[in-house]
Amino acid sequence: MQMNTRKRLALGCLAALAFVLVGCNKETEPAHVEQSGVAASALRYQARVINPTLMTLALEPQDGAVLAGGSDGVILRSTDMGGSWTPANVPMTGSLFAMAVSPDAKRVFAAGEEGSILVSDDKGLNWQARTSTVTENLLSLGIDDTGKNLLAVGTQGAVTHSADAGESWQTIDLGVQVGIGAVLFDPLHKTWVLAGEGGLLGWSDDNAASWNAASYRTTAAITRLLLLSDRSALLATTSDGKILRSTDGGRHWQVSHSGRKAEYLTRIVQAPDSALLIAVSAIGSTMRSEDGGKHWHPVKTPSTQYISSIAFVPKAPGVVVAAGDRGLFLRSEDNGKTWRQIAAPSSLNTETMILEPKSNTLLAVSPGAQVLASTDAGQSWQVRQQATSEYVHAMVRDPKSGALVTLGANRSVSRSTDGGRSWQAHTLTQLVEPAYLFDIQFEPKSGALVAAGGQRSVIVSKDGGLNWRSSSQLGDSYQGLVVDRRSGAVLFFGDQGALGRLDTVDADAQQLAPFTDKTLFGGMCDGAGRIWVFGENGMLASTEDVGKSWQVSTHEGDAKLFSGYSDATGKLLIVLGDGGAILRSADAGKSWQVASSGTTQALRGIAASAKGDVLITVGSAGVILRSTDAGATWQTIASGTRESLRAPVLDPASGALLIAGRGGVVLRSVDDGLSWTQVDTHSTARFKRVFIDPGSKSLFAHGDRLVRLDPAP
Repeated sequence: MQMNTRKRLALGCLAALAFVLVGCNKETEPAHVEQSGVAASALRYQARVINPTLMTLALEPQDGAVLAGGSDGVILRSTDMGGSWTPANVPMTGSLFAMAVSPDAKRVFAAGEEGSILVSDDKGLNWQARTSTVTENLLSLGIDDTGKNLLAVGTQGAVTHSADAGESWQTIDLGVQVGIGAVLFDPLHKTWVLAGEGGLLGWSDDNAASWNAASYRTTAAITRLLLLSDRSALLATTSDGKILRSTDGGRHWQVSHSGRKAEYLTRIVQAPDSALLIAVSAIGSTMRSEDGGKHWHPVKTPSTQYISSIAFVPKAPGVVVAAGDRGLFLRSEDNGKTWRQIAAPSSLNTETMILEPKSNTLLAVSPGAQVLASTDAGQSWQVRQQATSEYVHAMVRDPKSGALVTLGANRSVSRSTDGGRSWQAHTLTQLVEPAYLFDIQFEPKSGALVAAGGQRSVIVSKDGGLNWRSSSQLGDSYQGLVVDRRSGAVLFFGDQGALGRLDTVDADAQQLAPFTDKTLFGGMCDGAGRIWVFGENGMLASTEDVGKSWQVSTHEGDAKLFSGYSDATGKLLIVLGDGGAILRSADAGKSWQVASSGTTQALRGIAASAKGDVLITVGSAGVILRSTDAGATWQTIASGTRESLRAPVLDPASGALLIAGRGGVVLRSVDDGLSWTQVDTHSTARFKRVFIDPGSKSLFAHGDRLVRLDPAP
């Protein structure tokens, strides 16, 4: 049946969730202007995304390099089998789902989000964008035997074709809206074949000018395509466990394995120089064929987990390795007849795996830029690179060890001792699950790091994050903490008014009787040493004895309150929240007045300029407000974005103000908030905060991604 086909061209302080300038001991560090000889207004940053999700691998055969592509427009290049990685120069921030190398190895291609097409002519070091003429996500790339013709396919029926080695592209309209996830060229029959959801199987024998539907009819997704090494047949796998076979370039297909509906087949590979084939599934099953896919035999494995990748190891005869979800590695020494599970140093999902044939090294990649390697044909695996794969809620530098420590979702903690270039990540499995870790602070009296999180989690480290003493129990979450530097005590606050306290970092955490059932979102120390907490329904209260007794403040309004500020004396206090709410006290919290913000957007953060004479608040829809009269009146400042903004901070070295936001936004001002410029973060991730590393001139934007921003030379 002829498909409806046409080709067309398209044009182308010490407080969680709050920011204050003084600690509870009234100590402040004087701001100073950076004496680097570079004007702050001219400062530019080089961005490196530390923890992208790596999703595709390719071998660059000219010098044996491995290329890894993934989220945030990241392409990494390694010439030492994953021991070290060099970020490529990539002109995009979207995800990359597929890479391919031309037959002559002179050009490398990548495809990804929103129709992105990239080409590289220097072995993957530098990339240039090409106009693909489609806007859908491109999931797979195919190249013919000449290297001149390419097809990229993706979601919503997207197909785009190049006849000049990737320089220009034309859209092919198949008249379908289903996802297309596989494409290849059959050089024997000179046909292009593509496959996707809803049983889509199409072929073209006129270089993609017109397309025909294949003979086989099914509603199951066609998940993979494979051309046998001798070009005698094409194979296709399906979402209902079937394996199809074609000997005429994809025109006609027969079922060679009937399968089971529960077996969503994920991969199919052929052994080098052999007719042996192995297919794997989403429920951990495998099947093998010794006659080029004509007949198949199911094989049991010791797992029911999703298998994402499979590889033969030619220099180890009979060895096959499979990888999948939650750190799954399977190994067979008899060409897939029997399998055993291999211990892995990670519990992350393997996105894909590749064998570098010269060194006989297996590399597997996962979220958080994790790279695992095996040099003994899959018998053991080592971590070559990693970073946190979870949302980063908070970050701190331990002054004693110099280590950088992050914590975040799913009990995750990561640590770096080289200024954030490399990281070690682990999960605090001793905590009750699920326990998101929300805030971390340095307690100077004991020299310990203290953190708070879900399930009333309290964790303490006295060695810069190497080891942690912890407690948690099923129940309410601690949203944050405040350190009383005078006594060394730590106050925790959170959901439904939950309160906790550490008298010292060596003591056991104790739960305090709540004074409210309202969730407390933020807390701060004021300049007089009082601790304030605030939250739902306008709840605002203070304590002078680290939580033993409380004084609840009365004021107009019942908006949720998120963030607060105190001047050095503790006389001026400002708290802000939903609906543009700004509460102001000029008498150390004895009375509160509502200040007009001029906005109904939620206000999420507040900071002061270096001299303390300007206040900045930020919030939803790109709102920035500025006050020069101690918060009595506010003016709206253009931000240049509609993204939600959070957590303004002052860089004491340069005097610049910085703001983190969604959509990969980091804003910087060198004129006390009058004007703002956007920092290129090479990401569109949601950022919660900018961490200014006191041990270097680097910044770290963190949230969905961890991005290191280094001053450009």
